[in-house]
Amino acid sequence: MPQLAYLYMGKNQLTQVAPGTFPSSLQLLSVRQNPKMSGSFVMSKDNFAEMTELVWLDMNYMKLDSKNFSSEAFKGLTKLTILQMRDSGLAEIPARLFAPLTQLTILDLGNNPISTLSHQFSLGLANTQLLFLDNCLLDFPADVDYAYQPFRGMHNLAMLYLTKNSINQFTPNLVANLTQLYLLHLSGNQLHTWEYGTTAYMPTSAAISLSDNKIQFLPNQTFEEFSRIAAIDLSDNALICNCQTLALQQLANSANTTVLKWEVEGAYTCTDTSEEPFVLKEIPLMTEEEFQCWSDPVTTAQPSGEKETATVVSSVVGAIIIVITLVAIMTSCYCKRNQGPGKWFHLRQQLHIFSGSSSTEMAIGNDSEFEYDAFISFNEQDRPWVYTHLVPQLEPSKEASDPIDPADDGFKPFRLCLHDRDFTVGQRITENIIENIAKSRKVVIVLSRGYVESKWCQFELDLSHHRLLESERRNALVLILLEDVPKEQQNAGLRYLMSTRTYLEWRSDPEGQKLFWQRLRQVLTVPHHHTSEPILTVHAST
Repeated sequence: MPQLAYLYMGKNQLTQVAPGTFPSSLQLLSVRQNPKMSGSFVMSKDNFAEMTELVWLDMNYMKLDSKNFSSEAFKGLTKLTILQMRDSGLAEIPARLFAPLTQLTILDLGNNPISTLSHQFSLGLANTQLLFLDNCLLDFPADVDYAYQPFRGMHNLAMLYLTKNSINQFTPNLVANLTQLYLLHLSGNQLHTWEYGTTAYMPTSAAISLSDNKIQFLPNQTFEEFSRIAAIDLSDNALICNCQTLALQQLANSANTTVLKWEVEGAYTCTDTSEEPFVLKEIPLMTEEEFQCWSDPVTTAQPSGEKETATVVSSVVGAIIIVITLVAIMTSCYCKRNQGPGKWFHLRQQLHIFSGSSSTEMAIGNDSEFEYDAFISFNEQDRPWVYTHLVPQLEPSKEASDPIDPADDGFKPFRLCLHDRDFTVGQRITENIIENIAKSRKVVIVLSRGYVESKWCQFELDLSHHRLLESERRNALVLILLEDVPKEQQNAGLRYLMSTRTYLEWRSDPEGQKLFWQRLRQVLTVPHHHTSEPILTVHAST
């Protein structure tokens, strides 16, 4: 089969792949969950050497043995764009393993017992934009070693997921020169503080998640650090009520940085140690006096001259803090009056944020600026529904046996733009998605069990949601519930969306379907002042 493009060999008993087994024409190869029963999969030197056209390699849920893992296992994969190795038993990454993968955009190494990364980890990953290292055993050297830079060669890295590891310390050298990094997830680790200077190279649109760590105290410089970026999540930490926590409250009320989940009850608390027993307080609801910022400091005996000097300094510092606090409050009130409380309330509820800039970003509030009417995201297994129901209803062809009634709802049929037809060939997936979201008035999410189970669909949902937040298009997201999705399968972000938004629910009865299409068309119908022809962008995620 010399023209075979896609091959799925998952859930078999493969223990190795001999060189030359598969045709060089392959573009996608899945060998996930091999061997399914006993044994382990041996990665030899020339497994994929002749597969020069391969773009996507799925090795999720493999049983890999690091002892039988050649550092040249990926030799020859010069066009590989996506590599999945989640939950594959990979305890150690051989040096220079990814060196041949110069075109790799997405690398998923999550759920592996990886404890350390070598200095040469990033060799070959200069074009990688998305890196998953979540749910591993990863930690970085405890001593500040600025020569240790495992990500140093990843100059295009945009999103780094390090959630649920064993990281105790995250030093600036780890992200030095990563000027494209605008999403850093460090939630669920063992961090006790935040190192000043870590955001020095990050863009101003960056977002950092530090939730569910062990942070008790934050140095004063930390808030100067966070004021450089767009969003920070410090929820579910063990903060102590002091002046630094007051600074966090002021940061949340400022116009520069969004403190994520600030409005979520119980997300931001601190322990008041001035009382016995200790009291847990909600930081957003505390008054300035409760932070104990102006209580007499505990000092040792000093000569009278030093006492007078300390008193003067203390008075000056206190006056400065009062002035800064008043200015912050006034600035916050002014900005909230201009920005509107709805926007800030919504932004601070978010669990994640996807930020960044795009050359195709469209102006806000002017429909004529948008090229498309909507960007539609759906799981691959829901493709039959999309092409059997959605496409014929919104883009009826001349040959359609059941065309839309022209008088129905008084709207014109939409012309659909499918991802395999209108996405730019050769462009990175993330760039294609970002650009099409920016060009679209609406983003429509087709929710199903398959969608919520797919981390790539979840990634696309987060990406769509937060690109709209960034451009202040909060109401541009439309949810279609294709089937009932149990709450235990929904992550926190999706649960929040479904609890705060009206969604369209697909019905099996004819009358219910008729109402469904009427409501969807009303949402997608172009306003009267829109002069261009309506277009709908459709993208499938797998």
